[in-house]
Amino acid sequence: MSNALSHDESPSRRDWSRRGRDVAIVLWPSFLAASVETMVFFSKFDPIAIVQGDFVGRSHYDARRRVCAGFLFFLGVHNDG
Repeated sequence: MSNALSHDESPSRRDWSRRGRDVAIVLWPSFLAASVETMVFFSKFDPIAIVQGDFVGRSHYDARRRVCAGFLFFLGVHNDG
């Protein structure tokens, strides 16, 4: 018989609270959906063209900020409600 702790008895294992599980259940799928939507959107629209004003007027934001803003937009869409 081994003295090693089983997975259930490991000291690093913590049970999540009910609220923590509820938050994770909402945020994880929303994060995945927003990631996919960001990839699809920016595969169709060039962030550099957006920054240069070809789509939404003049902007001083760089492409990375636009991609981040797009991701946060899609994340917010899935967390609405």
